[in-house]
Amino acid sequence: MKAGGNNLSGNIVTAEALRFKRNAEEGLRREEWTVRQGMVLCEAEPAGTRQKGRDPEESKENRRTLQKIRIMERTIMERKVSAAVQEARKAVFPGGLSRYRAPLSRELEGQHMDLVFDDAPVMHVSFPGRNRISFDFEGQNYTEACQVQKAADGAYFIMAEIAGSSPRRGFMIVMDVFERLVTAVFAAQGEVKDFPKLVTRTVHFGAIDTGEEELPEKRACYTRDLIGKKIDWTYNPDFSIIHVYLDNNCYTVARNEEMQKRMEQMKRENPERFNRPRPNPYYEENCLYIKLRENLYLFSFVEKNSGSGTQGLMVINTDRVTDVGCFWGCNPDGIPEAYTFNAYGKWVREEIPEDHTLEKIAEKKAE
Repeated sequence: MKAGGNNLSGNIVTAEALRFKRNAEEGLRREEWTVRQGMVLCEAEPAGTRQKGRDPEESKENRRTLQKIRIMERTIMERKVSAAVQEARKAVFPGGLSRYRAPLSRELEGQHMDLVFDDAPVMHVSFPGRNRISFDFEGQNYTEACQVQKAADGAYFIMAEIAGSSPRRGFMIVMDVFERLVTAVFAAQGEVKDFPKLVTRTVHFGAIDTGEEELPEKRACYTRDLIGKKIDWTYNPDFSIIHVYLDNNCYTVARNEEMQKRMEQMKRENPERFNRPRPNPYYEENCLYIKLRENLYLFSFVEKNSGSGTQGLMVINTDRVTDVGCFWGCNPDGIPEAYTFNAYGKWVREEIPEDHTLEKIAEKKAE
């Protein structure tokens, strides 16, 4: 369902990435050593000179070799610069399911407000700098890294977590500054002893207190508006998935024809990754649907039946058929991660072929 992305600081590092980096650096060192050795051999005889009894053609050949080595040297330097640029770009233009993520919003910087929840303590929130949030939680004040995405005009999605907390604590907040409404998901990981990767969460509705006006009585609310509908979400050029919104607290996924063929090809090319055993590989998951305002919805699920335990959360704009959101939990290797994304969707009007639903694919695999 998900692939790797960036963590809150935009610099997630996996063991695989470190191995790749070490191998690349070792390759560069070997090439540089070869260049240096070649330069020593060739520059022992400067261009335009020739030892007595040496074949003139041999000197020409040495000069040509020297020219090639200098070209190699420039190529290595260009590769170094390119690698440095790519490393810098990763923090700004993440890969994986975050490939289409728009630049993070800075429109809330310098602002402060009180989030007044109906069933939780008031949270004093401010945004002191770029990708930073300060907030109160359980009687303490924290200043942490965060990611802010603009979901729609006047609506913002914020993801943050308390660094080093145990159990791990995360916060996903949707603020509608036009309606002055707030909806928050407080997430935790590590509270379930039998399933430590499982993310548990609570939802809190409330309003934004700016100190200038009375609090609005209106609230975001649970909804059935999406029930019975399907959206084909594209996260990057190589991955798309159809979300099927089945019932009040249930959804499943399916694949379109193109994605089905691509998955079969990926399994052939990388069987170790895509064919490794998973409990309940195809599944339905519990979920929740919240209407934030007209044409704007919060959709959240926890991948319990799939075995990953990760929470996926999307703020869906049904007018534009786009979403912003995050995955918060663990990656396929069990390493904690949290990253945001954008996806572009299209409504699925036709019936999904029966053999392309994950339930039918599981039955085939069992056979």
